[in-house]
Amino acid sequence: PVAIVETIMSCSTNMLTTHRSMFRMNSSGLRAVATRAGGIRGARPYPNSSRGLLRVWANDDYTKPSGPARAHGVTVRRRTESRTTSEHISAGFVRFRDPYNGKFPARGEQQTVNAIAAAAGQPEPATAGSFFDAKLFSMIVLIAGTTIGGGTLSLPAAASAPGFFPSAAALLTCFMVLFLEGCLMVEVTVRMKAEGSAREGEPVSFEQMAERTLGKIGGNAIGLVYQFYSYASILAYVAAVGEIVSLLVKGALTSAQGQVATVFTIWAVILFLGKRGIESVNEKLNYVFLALMATIIIVGLGQVNPGVMAAHASWVKAPAAAGILLFNVVFHDIVPLVCQYLDYNVKKINTAFFLGGGIPLVAYLLWIAVALGSSAAAAGGAFVDPMMEIMRSGSAQGKVVQVWALLAIGTSFIGCGMAQAEYEASLMRQFMEPRWKNFTSEVGKKMKSLWENGLLDQLSYASVLLPPLAVSLMFLALGHGSLAYKAADLAGAYGVSILYGILPPVMAFILRRQQAEKKIATDVSTTPGGPVLLLVCFLFGMGVTVRETLSYFV
Repeated sequence: PVAIVETIMSCSTNMLTTHRSMFRMNSSGLRAVATRAGGIRGARPYPNSSRGLLRVWANDDYTKPSGPARAHGVTVRRRTESRTTSEHISAGFVRFRDPYNGKFPARGEQQTVNAIAAAAGQPEPATAGSFFDAKLFSMIVLIAGTTIGGGTLSLPAAASAPGFFPSAAALLTCFMVLFLEGCLMVEVTVRMKAEGSAREGEPVSFEQMAERTLGKIGGNAIGLVYQFYSYASILAYVAAVGEIVSLLVKGALTSAQGQVATVFTIWAVILFLGKRGIESVNEKLNYVFLALMATIIIVGLGQVNPGVMAAHASWVKAPAAAGILLFNVVFHDIVPLVCQYLDYNVKKINTAFFLGGGIPLVAYLLWIAVALGSSAAAAGGAFVDPMMEIMRSGSAQGKVVQVWALLAIGTSFIGCGMAQAEYEASLMRQFMEPRWKNFTSEVGKKMKSLWENGLLDQLSYASVLLPPLAVSLMFLALGHGSLAYKAADLAGAYGVSILYGILPPVMAFILRRQQAEKKIATDVSTTPGGPVLLLVCFLFGMGVTVRETLSYFV
C-alpha cells in the first residue's frame, strides 16, 4: 500500500536537502513541508506524469506506510490559514494538487516542480531485501502470453519441409532479429519522449512513431499495412477454427458451419458479458490453454524419436517458413504498453523482451521436436502432423488436443479481434464526431443516441468479424480449401516483416540523423550495433517480403 498526499505548489527553495525541504505557494496560501525523520534518500517526479506526481522514498524501505519503517518516513504537512493537516508516510506519491478545488498546477508550474524534483538526488532504490521486480515480471508474463497463440498449430506444417534443425535455426534467427527490432522501437520511443514530440501521459503508438519519422503520408500508409496484418491474422483464426469445431462435434457441423457458429457465438458472448467480461474470460482461458500445451509437450517428449527427428534436413527450404515463424514469435503490438508500464527504462524493457520472447521460443522448439520427432511418414514420404492425427482419432487424448486447439485459436481470435474492434471504433468515432452537428432533427438525435449507446460497438465488431468470415467461406465454396495456413503466412511475410522488420531500422536511422543535425541532446543510448545493425535488420525484413512475393511468380 502507498499513502497519497495531495497539495498544490509553486516551488521556490531547494527540495529535499539532507534534513528538510520546503515548498511555498504563491497566492493560494497553501504550503507543504517535508521533514527528514530518519533519512530521506531522494525524490523524483513519477515518469510521464503531467499532473505533478512525485515519489518520495526513505533509507531502506519505501513500501511500508507504518511499523518499523515509520522512523525512516517523511512527514508532509498541508497548511492553510484555517487549519493544518499532517500525514506520515514511509513511501508514496505526493501529488501537487489543491485538495479543495481539485485543480492541478499550470504547465509552467509543473515544469518548475519537475526541475527541482529531478535535482533532488538519487536513483530510486529497489525494494529493500528483495531482487524481485514485480512490474518487470508481469511484463515478461504478458509478452510470453501474448506471443503464444493460435499460430502454434501452423508450426509443424511449416517445419516439415526443412526439417527440425533448419527450422530450429530459422526460428532462432527470427526471434533474435525481432528482439533487436523491438530494441530499435524502444530507442525510437525513448528518443521521442526525450525530445517532447510524444503525447504526454500516453503510450507512444507505432503510428505516432511512423508519423514522426515518415510524415503524415507515411503514417497513413503504415496504418493500411497494420490493417492488412490484423485482418490477415483474424482470417487465419477464422479459417482454422472451423475444422476444430467440426472434429469436436464429430462431424455434426461442417468446417464452414463451424466457422459461422464460432464467430456468432463469440459475438453473442461479447454482447452478453461486455468488453471487460470477455477480456476476463479470455484471460482465464489463456491459463487453461497454456497448461494444456505444457502437458502435451511433456507427454509428447517421451515419445520423440531422435532418429526420426534428424532424418530429414533441407536448409534451402528454411526461408520459405519465415512467414509462419515470424507470425508466431512477434509480440511488438504491445511494445508501447510495455514501455509505458516499465517507465521507459530501456534496460528493463529489453530484459522483458528477451525473457518474455524467450519463453515462447523454447516452447516452440519443443513443440516442433514433438511434432517432427514422433510423426510417421505416410505413403510417399509425406509429413503427417501427429496433433492432427490425434485429434482425428476420436480418442480421449484426441479430445484433449481438440480442446487445446480450440483454446489456442479462440483466445488469439478474441484478443486480436477485440483490439482491432477498438481501433475500428476509434476510426469511426473520428469520422462521425464532426458530422453529428448536422443531425439536428429528432431522427438525427435518436441516431446519435443509438450511436453512443452501443451501435458504434456493434458496427466495430461487425467490421472485424464479418469480412474475414465472408472471405473464408467464399474460398471454401470455390473449393480452394482452408485459408488458415496461407493467411498466417501472409500476415507474417508482409505484415510482420514490413511493420516490425523493415520500419524500425528506418525510423531509428531517420530519428538519429535528425536529432544529430539539430543537435538535440536527448541523453538516450543508441542500440548497440550502429549502422550495421540497422542494415542487417532492414535487409532481413526486406528479404522475407521479397521472397514471399517472388514465390507467386516462380
